Amino acid sequence: MPTPSFLAGQAYAVDPGTHSYNNLYGGPTIALIVDVLGKSNPSGVTYNGVAMTLAMAYAYTDSFFLESYYLLHPPVGTYNIVVSGAGDGAVHARTYKNVKSSSPIGNTASAENTAVLNTPEVTVPSDVTELVLCASAHEGRLTNNMTPASGQTERLESASGFSDTGLMTGDEAGATSVATGRWNGANYLTGTNNGTIAYGLKYGASGGAQILIMATRRWQEFMRDLKHGLVPPDTLRRRYRELVTI
Repeated sequence: MPTPSFLAGQAYAVDPGTHSYNNLYGGPTIALIVDVLGKSNPSGVTYNGVAMTLAMAYAYTDSFFLESYYLLHPPVGTYNIVVSGAGDGAVHARTYKNVKSSSPIGNTASAENTAVLNTPEVTVPSDVTELVLCASAHEGRLTNNMTPASGQTERLESASGFSDTGLMTGDEAGATSVATGRWNGANYLTGTNNGTIAYGLKYGASGGAQILIMATRRWQEFMRDLKHGLVPPDTLRRRYRELVTI
């Protein structure tokens, strides 16, 4: 089953302000995802001066903020990611392909917990053609050695600029109900606050795949009309002239 898929990514620690990101991939189904962990509430993110769209945000009890932004069909090349108003924290940038070219965000979920070794797990109702993206923060982080729960794939991990807090981002295949965002904390101190955000990223066929899908559907329509004999030959020829001459 086709789904969005990960292409590349880069993690930036300590200062969420301005960071250079080299996007190697172009096309209408490419999406740039930027996740922000901030000590202050971020006021926006741009890439190459273009405002990115907020996918979801959550403000946690212990005064840190997790937000995720996306930009469809980002330009190819090296440009700046600029995060405004986040204070100390961390930024992760990820590029995905086969993303729906409009309204690509599905269901969302978020949660927090305190004084435990693992980040909270959330359940995201999704579709088998979706990829569920997650970002988790943990205070009391010791080393870059987080372990994702079963079914999840860790993409990026980094320290942040405050309170020994770490940012972890990853993804998991969609299904009717996907539990994601749980990162096992064997190397954590007991955290004062942990949080997770997650959402479905919808599938969109690439240009070649879209053409194939349309051609297959057109041929199926032709065979249906031909089989049932409900369309006069002249009309059938005009309607499906790109497929066959009768």
